[in-house]
Amino acid sequence: MFAELRKNSRRLIVETNLDELGSNKRWIAKVVQIAGYHCKLQLMLTDTLQPVEFWVNWGSMDVQPEMTEDELREQVSKIRSSKWVLETAGYSDQLKMLHTERLRDTQRVEVLNSNGTAEVRPARVKNIIGNRVWLNISSLDIVVETDDNGDIVIDEDDVQMLHGIFLHVESPMIFPVGWKENPSYEEIDAGPEQFAPPDDFKPKGTWKEGYCLEVLDPLEARVTMLQSLRAAYVKKVLSDGYLEIAFECGPEDEKERTLPIHSTSALLFPPGYAEEYGIELVKPNKESPWHNYINQWNKGERFHPEETLFHPVPSAEEMKQKFPIGAKLEVADLSTLQKDIYPAEVRDTKGRIVVIAFDGYASEFDQMFHHRSPYLNPLGWCEMVGNFLVTPPKPSEQPKKARRPSTNRTSEGSAKKRRTEKS
Repeated sequence: MFAELRKNSRRLIVETNLDELGSNKRWIAKVVQIAGYHCKLQLMLTDTLQPVEFWVNWGSMDVQPEMTEDELREQVSKIRSSKWVLETAGYSDQLKMLHTERLRDTQRVEVLNSNGTAEVRPARVKNIIGNRVWLNISSLDIVVETDDNGDIVIDEDDVQMLHGIFLHVESPMIFPVGWKENPSYEEIDAGPEQFAPPDDFKPKGTWKEGYCLEVLDPLEARVTMLQSLRAAYVKKVLSDGYLEIAFECGPEDEKERTLPIHSTSALLFPPGYAEEYGIELVKPNKESPWHNYINQWNKGERFHPEETLFHPVPSAEEMKQKFPIGAKLEVADLSTLQKDIYPAEVRDTKGRIVVIAFDGYASEFDQMFHHRSPYLNPLGWCEMVGNFLVTPPKPSEQPKKARRPSTNRTSEGSAKKRRTEKS
């Protein structure tokens, strides 16, 4: 977004409260280094003062216009001769790009139950921070259980209802109002046009029932499963480009679980992807390759889909340029329902999957994201939009277990709520 700042000729006007320079003074500075939304500036001081360098968030109001050195000389000359004021930076439009316009406060949506069922429930937008929305499920919008006294009974594991949940606006867990019924919409309802898939990916081919695939499960919250893909198949082709997929296997206490997801999702991968890039694949038989599974044991019921139905894999050079090993990011932790954001770095890339290591945590806590995941943010994103950034633990505080145990998954859900199975 601020690629032009990398040019050596860019100059800024910045206000600094550094002790050695006095307070509330503005200085001319040049950009020395860029790290996400942070930039390292060097003040262009007089010969009698030592060079001063410091970091600042590019979204800070302390940073005002940016221009070339010639443009800056012209501006300063005008100020001296005519008492003009420096032109405004004009970054408001760029900063607005960090804040979503897809949804708004109090708007109604539907959200996938994070307890691991195929249940979609009505929810309301309670707050928006950048492109993260806080959704809450109200007992007034769903059918709930009551005790003998008529009091509402809420499952203590139902975090969506008890506390709400933060999700990115592009999360596959969020659906428009009436995803099943296609009703007439009210002003506060989020409609299908607000959830249109990205225009830059147009799959070629047609999805069919029985197609096999590998999935980066968006509902998975167990740390041990966030480093693997899961074998699945298309159970049903839904309308509006959606699929109902069923996972081929899972923990012994987990019944067959289905997941509604749009067919253009980057969380879907072709069979054989995990094997090609050295990723663990959770499948019915660890020793069985897809070929035998499709052509022998499930002949006539499972099929190999066309590669053109899935997102293409960027070249190794492109991935290296976008996600160099060791690059620092601010990343949402998928093992927490609130999707808390932590300082992290790129551990590895596997095709179009990025392996993320969280600062202060061992490799067993690494997580995988697709390369276009909205949960991968540049340095300074939290400061830019006002979101809380979790402080990494000290080495002596290294956790021995997951940051937040996954107690939010049950085999059949909790209370009796409206089940939405789109047809």
